[in-house]
Amino acid sequence: MCSCFFGALAIDPKNPLVLYAGTGEGNFSQDSYYGNGILKTTDGGETWKNYARDIFKLARFSRLVISPRTTTTIFAAIASSEHPDTAAGIYRSVDAGEHWERLEKDLPSKRVPATDIVLDPVNPNVAYAAFLGVGIFMTNNADDSIPSWGKLNTGLPETNDSLNRIALAISPSSPKTLYALVVSGSRPYNKDDEPDPNDPDKEFYVIDRFYVSRNAGSTWTRVKLPGLGTKTTPWEKDSIGGNGWYNLNIAVSPTTPDIVYLSSVSLWKAVRNPTTDNWIIKDIGKPIHPDNHAFAFDPINSSVIYAGNDGGIYKSNDGGDTWSDVINKGLCTTQFEYMEQHPNSDAVILAGTQDNGTVQFRNSSAFNICAGGDGGFVDIDQDQPNVVFHEYYNPTPERSVDGGSHWKDISKGLSGNSLFYPPFTLDRSHTTNIAFGTDKVYLDTNQGLSGWNAPGSPIELPNLDDNEVISAIKYIKSDLIYLGTTNGKVFRLTKTNNRWAKSAIHDPSLQPTHWIWDIATYPNDVNSIIVTMGGFGSVTDPNSHVWRGIISENEKANWQDINPRNKEGELIDIPVNAIVIYPEESDTLYIGTDIGVFRTINGGKDWVPFSEGLPNSPVFDMRLQYLQYTSMRLLRVATHGRGIWERRLDVKTTSDVDIFLRDHLLDTGRSQPSVRENGMSYVAASFEDSLRQVKLGDELSWSMCADIKIDALEGSPPHYQIPEMDDVDYVKFERELVHHNAQRGRINRIYVQVHNRGIKSAKDVTVKILYAEGSISRGYPDLPTDFWKVFPDNSSLVHHTLASDN
Repeated sequence: MCSCFFGALAIDPKNPLVLYAGTGEGNFSQDSYYGNGILKTTDGGETWKNYARDIFKLARFSRLVISPRTTTTIFAAIASSEHPDTAAGIYRSVDAGEHWERLEKDLPSKRVPATDIVLDPVNPNVAYAAFLGVGIFMTNNADDSIPSWGKLNTGLPETNDSLNRIALAISPSSPKTLYALVVSGSRPYNKDDEPDPNDPDKEFYVIDRFYVSRNAGSTWTRVKLPGLGTKTTPWEKDSIGGNGWYNLNIAVSPTTPDIVYLSSVSLWKAVRNPTTDNWIIKDIGKPIHPDNHAFAFDPINSSVIYAGNDGGIYKSNDGGDTWSDVINKGLCTTQFEYMEQHPNSDAVILAGTQDNGTVQFRNSSAFNICAGGDGGFVDIDQDQPNVVFHEYYNPTPERSVDGGSHWKDISKGLSGNSLFYPPFTLDRSHTTNIAFGTDKVYLDTNQGLSGWNAPGSPIELPNLDDNEVISAIKYIKSDLIYLGTTNGKVFRLTKTNNRWAKSAIHDPSLQPTHWIWDIATYPNDVNSIIVTMGGFGSVTDPNSHVWRGIISENEKANWQDINPRNKEGELIDIPVNAIVIYPEESDTLYIGTDIGVFRTINGGKDWVPFSEGLPNSPVFDMRLQYLQYTSMRLLRVATHGRGIWERRLDVKTTSDVDIFLRDHLLDTGRSQPSVRENGMSYVAASFEDSLRQVKLGDELSWSMCADIKIDALEGSPPHYQIPEMDDVDYVKFERELVHHNAQRGRINRIYVQVHNRGIKSAKDVTVKILYAEGSISRGYPDLPTDFWKVFPDNSSLVHHTLASDN
């Protein structure tokens, strides 16, 4: 598949094995990806074919609809990118997606995004299309070779600067009933019509207009929305919230035109009394994740609904009164932003995610949420790894001294314009030093606890453009920092006698003005660096995204383009988001791009794809796990939409099936017996796990298996923690089930969790449980002498008479 970022899906109503997927996201957030054509499967997703890449390159799909009468006819609402060769509007295919044409007669220009399209389910020759900032159009001859359209005006807002995105819905049970949910392009900051004091030009895209037509669009009536807003937030009177450029959808119940679901930051349910024509509109999305984009009904029972939002999929069996997110188990769809690893263990990763908080990989498929909201840059003190850092968005860094269980705000003293996720990092040579980037560089010598007022802080960079901010920081050592900006500038900061000198080392005559994502220095040579860039060039002028620079004594850099090229020697013009230099072989480099990982073993002269097993998803961050006391080398990547992945570099092959149990919380099952920290006889716990009675810093040993838990009968009357054994899945095992001591004379439930790190499913797995007296001081008995000879069958000695502890 060419892309994992989709704006629209459509299933053939006559053949559910046929699915169309439009690549390119129809939402307009900073991290919404453009597409590269439309994908089609005719076998339920087993195989796919890519169509119309030349037409839909860098486009966004707002909606796909299939004619219920002739399912080879498909319509697409396209919101174009700024690419001059990509046109927005309504497109149609009459040959099952192979060829597409833009419908132009009576419709807006190619530069106006189409935000929605719906077909009359009874007469699909009738279609309605919505255009950003323009309005709603209707045709009665959608099947004609050149359909004619007319704009619907009666009761709808006229085109003006405040009219923005529009979502449409048509009632399946009453096709002359249509609904439109409309976003204002600009709303005042508060109810007194005052501008935002921090940004007078800021616009709030508020979802404030809800319209209904009961005569096939001839006339429309506005339905008043409930209204939100306070003096301290963007005023949202008579609305269902802001961010309409990002969250917008509308869906009508398949059984009645009088129940409508409205997607915004939250999810709303609008119910009409057909006798009085009064509407009750209530917020039903408070229990679920915010930022709702998609909605679906169960085709048999319309009370069963599904909400798609930034937190995944939520299901309700009662029309939104109650919700469950169980459907998300097993899905690997988290959008990771940045990551950092524990210096002494391959079992701990800290990572920031888009709108799903800062999370911690704790050696389990069930990640631990350390902080809610958005999660951006993170860092771990490599000298004291229980000290960790994260941010929400904008300059909001926090610090924890207990591995992320509790946080302290360290943002006081920071200001200025910044990225949504502004970069920060610790000094790798002296970890009490920290740097934070906005449109200035802020420094602190006490990990942010001293108000960011280190000598020379803040440091202003010369010749920045309007709205240009810092996008990458590498704090190499206490007197050397490298910086990259959103406009492709590279700076080198050097300190002498507590004074920082600033040198611009980029070459504007050579390098493009693209966002710099990452910077790395060569091992043992801090004057040789590599920078990676985002952005695109053009068909006739592709851009390089990987540059190697050698800094001379006069603080000038000699730059070399080492961007990957294809077999024909043509530049691969794709954003590069992360880089890793192999410490023992400096000519071996790995880069994370929007299309996966590439590797070179000759310093960038030749690159090869290195994504075997990875999904087609952008790699946003990358780390090499390099444990000094082992030979193991792990390359780990954080993807934007498909979770975190790893690959062994110290072995040529790995098993397709890799079964293991964890000796203890930090055992990853890569060697037997489990690797010990720094050669010591024990491993110190890097986080607290109250369900296993483990505290931060506790000594862990092989006798503390993290994958065995006992649910013993306790209480009065005696009861199990989780009544039904089948309810214990891997999430409840890690997050709910408390390990209890076995109770003599009672039936104890023993749960064993088995992991498979391989790429294939494990079959016929046998788990055997042996038990012995729990006195470690006496030692554990040996296995029966014939245990491995007959395994997985039973040993000849299958029962032990337990001696009394007395």
